[in-house]
Amino acid sequence: MEQSPVYTYPSSCRDCYRCVRVCPVGAIRVSRDVVSVISEECVACGLCVRECPKGLQRVRSDVERAAELLRSTRRVVVSLAPSWVSEFPHATAGSLLKALRALGFRQVSEMALGADMLTSYVAAHYEQHPSPVAFLPVCPAAVDFIQNRYPHYTPWILPVASPLLLHARLLRKHFGDDVAVVAITPCVAQKVEADRHPEVVDVVLTFAELHSWLLDQGLSTRAAAGEGDDAAIEEFEPIPASGGARYAMRGGTVEELQARVAPGANVRYSVYSGFDSICASLNGLESWGARGRLIVELMACEGGCVNSPVASRQQSLTLRQLALVDSYPIRCALGGPNLISGVDMGYDYQQKKELQCEVISAHQIAEQLKRVGQSTRQDNSDCGCCGYASCQDFGRALCRGKAEPTMCVSYQREVAQGQFDVLFNHMPSGVALVDGSLRILQINWNLARMLGHSVELVYDRNPGLEGLSAEQYLPFHRILASVLRSREAELNQDLSLDGRALSVSVFLVDRFNIVCAIARNLYVNDVRGDEIARRAESLIAKNLTTVQQIAYLLGESAAETETVLNSFVESLSMKGANDG
Repeated sequence: MEQSPVYTYPSSCRDCYRCVRVCPVGAIRVSRDVVSVISEECVACGLCVRECPKGLQRVRSDVERAAELLRSTRRVVVSLAPSWVSEFPHATAGSLLKALRALGFRQVSEMALGADMLTSYVAAHYEQHPSPVAFLPVCPAAVDFIQNRYPHYTPWILPVASPLLLHARLLRKHFGDDVAVVAITPCVAQKVEADRHPEVVDVVLTFAELHSWLLDQGLSTRAAAGEGDDAAIEEFEPIPASGGARYAMRGGTVEELQARVAPGANVRYSVYSGFDSICASLNGLESWGARGRLIVELMACEGGCVNSPVASRQQSLTLRQLALVDSYPIRCALGGPNLISGVDMGYDYQQKKELQCEVISAHQIAEQLKRVGQSTRQDNSDCGCCGYASCQDFGRALCRGKAEPTMCVSYQREVAQGQFDVLFNHMPSGVALVDGSLRILQINWNLARMLGHSVELVYDRNPGLEGLSAEQYLPFHRILASVLRSREAELNQDLSLDGRALSVSVFLVDRFNIVCAIARNLYVNDVRGDEIARRAESLIAKNLTTVQQIAYLLGESAAETETVLNSFVESLSMKGANDG
């Protein structure tokens, strides 16, 4: 089975749930502490890839597939997304084309031609759309988002193909159907388009993949001093793009469309980018009614494709957008009707099978939340630590098998605290936890009893003695201070207290400025027997070590003596031979 465009690298997760938090469609599953992307629900926006601090959410690399095409006998043409100007700020069209040809690509064309085709089609046909509200299908992630989350709005999507598919169809018409099309883009979702339509687009590479590929081949895109762009732009085939290049920016397609729609037309425009804005714009849109035509541009990435989660961040968003604006004048450059005549412009967005989501009842959610100790709605903290916006959303995810109880921090803390309390308070030894300021964090009842009646009384009023001074209540506080100061792993000492002999072991709690003391009453038979056995074993071990050291020294001395005697014998033998 082919790997999905967005996938999870199998490794240890840090349990930050940032991928869960940013996923707009809830396409992240956590099972047995393993995070995975649900490919059939994923819209390939790339947000989880950007958010994962360990880089476990990844984009599938298709460089080898592109290289394989270049090794074949087919003509391979690049469909280059317009945001190349912000991805390669030190490149010109000429230097970039040179690098792409060095990789083996025969021709390079601008994907923005597809956006030009889209705006031309919409300007001519929007009035024929059955719905007064029309969504521009410029962003495949936004289109999938509507189809997955708001399927009742799918008929409102204009039945024209995306800029990538339109451009690929144009290239196949212009260069021949046997041409291989490799798109280079900042958009992860266009990999999904290519997977769905391999007969139109062969491979999609992100700019990050191109950067890596060029680096591996030792190729640079940096323009030479004084190198201009004007002549090289004419080398884009079949012709350079125009205003369609601005579709990579928020509102760019609408601006170009407004320039093409007849003045005075009863049509309004609206632009939204980012999933939060898209959701806000769609809620209640049915009430638009008969107030005229409304054309809506929806883009998954805030600011447009130029701000894709996997786009380069070498420059600020402002500079990236300005680079795009400055590179392309708004002018009609389609080169006449012959260029697009015969190209199939349409696309049926209603052909996609609607996701079947189980309807979850309030009772089911409540039953799942009881598993994490939330019996009523008042128990819902909505802290968001699990990655979900609310406890109700978390309960819904539990119902669908996308989440597990251990994701709830409050629940985990309560479980851990409960387990700790049971062990702490039922240990036969006395135990104390003290912080770096020698303030008591907690002691158990057995230690309070060992320390005498006065401490028992304080314990009754303040169970655990939390916050009290160790110097005042713990007679072994100097040992605690010594371990904190020296950072020794462990220190053992015997202590006489009111006729009782205590064996105190103090050790540092790793990574935290906390010490733990375990005290045992040596006058208790079980403890005394164990302690005698332990100390006997320790003494035997020390004696064995001493004996071994003595044996080693004796052996070393014997070896040295043997060496000296052998040398002496050899010397005498040689002397005798010479005298003879």
